[in-house]
Amino acid sequence: MRTRKQDPALQASSDASKIYTYGGTTFLGNTSFPGWTPAESDTYSLWSYDTSTHAWDQYDITKSSPLRPNRGSSAEAPALGLSFYLNGQIDAGSSAVAGASMNNDTEFLDGMIVLDTVNVSSQNLSTATLGNPRVAGGLQFIEAIGERGALVAIGGLQRSGNQTDLIAFDHAGLCDDFTATSTWHRQSVTGDIPPPRSDFCIVAASAPDNSSHNIYLYGGIDPSNATAPTLYDDIHILSLPSFTWTRVYAGESPRWGHTCHLAGPRQMLTVGGTIDSSVYDIETQQAPQNINTSALACDWEAKGVAVLDMSTLKWGSVFDFYGAAYRVPRDVVAVVGGGEDGGATATAPAGGFAEGAVASMFSSGRVGGGAAATTTSAAATRSGSAGRGSSAGTVAGAVVGGVVGVGILLGGWRFCVRLRKRRREVRGPMAGPAEGGGGGGEEEGVQGARGHRPGVGTYVAEAPDAARYELYGRSRIPEMTGGSALAHELQAIEEPGELAGSHGTFELSTGTGCR
Repeated sequence: MRTRKQDPALQASSDASKIYTYGGTTFLGNTSFPGWTPAESDTYSLWSYDTSTHAWDQYDITKSSPLRPNRGSSAEAPALGLSFYLNGQIDAGSSAVAGASMNNDTEFLDGMIVLDTVNVSSQNLSTATLGNPRVAGGLQFIEAIGERGALVAIGGLQRSGNQTDLIAFDHAGLCDDFTATSTWHRQSVTGDIPPPRSDFCIVAASAPDNSSHNIYLYGGIDPSNATAPTLYDDIHILSLPSFTWTRVYAGESPRWGHTCHLAGPRQMLTVGGTIDSSVYDIETQQAPQNINTSALACDWEAKGVAVLDMSTLKWGSVFDFYGAAYRVPRDVVAVVGGGEDGGATATAPAGGFAEGAVASMFSSGRVGGGAAATTTSAAATRSGSAGRGSSAGTVAGAVVGGVVGVGILLGGWRFCVRLRKRRREVRGPMAGPAEGGGGGGEEEGVQGARGHRPGVGTYVAEAPDAARYELYGRSRIPEMTGGSALAHELQAIEEPGELAGSHGTFELSTGTGCR
């Protein structure tokens, strides 16, 4: 049975019944609990959970991934059957740091692990052309650029020697070759560039005609001032191929360490995180013994979850998998040209493409944008075949409830939300945004009002008259996660509940806090 881990990458597979988890570290925030003992490290860093047989499996990929990383950036390419894990670190809760005594030392890792979830194999590709190793940044796969799609890496923390620095958002790294000869390319970015930060999250959506691809960056923390870190609640959108930033939401209630996920055609589902900068010491394993965990504050969202309509830029608490198609926000249209359905006229960076290789990624004119594709065609066989761990077997799951909830409800929903199953007739749209967000676009879609953290703004109660339906159980939504996530403890005593129904609209339970 897999031990609980902080910040693992949770990945979908070509087999809809399986969920893969890779990496992670043992959470050290509960050391003050009576009788607390650290969990034993897993023998291997790659595990799978079969939602049909309720069994765990572990895989030996030590040839390509001898260490268990955490705080790396992860992304998925469902159509290729591939998952990616960029750089990361090892620390006291994951793998031993070379020459250290397993206390609070950390070591950043080179390379990008590419997992083939069709053949359950892996590669470790060089990232030397991307620069020094990074942690807590963003990695996004965009299917509609390049011949087979491309990865975009932004932000985070980078280490050179003993110096750790924030990575500016004035450039992005791109890679469209996922083989041993892969090369990263650097492209300058202009516009309303967000301040550098780590532990943010990103998701992406493309215009219906693929004339623009928009990466949404939300929240984060600037830990460079250890005594007074800066927390963020803003949203910036990086549009490709113009490589321009647009600030679309200011916000007043900072949040970091959360994850965000593309849900349905146009919703960004945000999960977890915190408003407390002192938690940073726990997440980075720098000085967890000095933290009073009983005084820490959870994130302020109701039940730890909020939903953003990526077209209207309105926050709410209603998840609608079958909502309206994605349309480009008006604020972005004002920058890239065209209209809400595409036709962007800014087709290159202001200063031109830095390399011909980057320009060629946007020359194919592929069509069929919108939300990330969920096709699961098999990937070709690759090197680094993974064998089953000798001690693995399969473990009939007592921890089923938590993991199934995490996988099906977008990586972490299970721990902090109960779904109301009463069906109601939709009586009309809910309240608009609590703050900012006036440049979104059309007003369709059911969205609630976003609450505020007490003391920072007024808390807006969730409007009561939205339809509540169960999730249609055959739909699979791949997680597209960026940055790093705070620890979420999975339940170990429940069996998975049945997810059925013919509609896809959820309303989150009211209340505050994330427990």
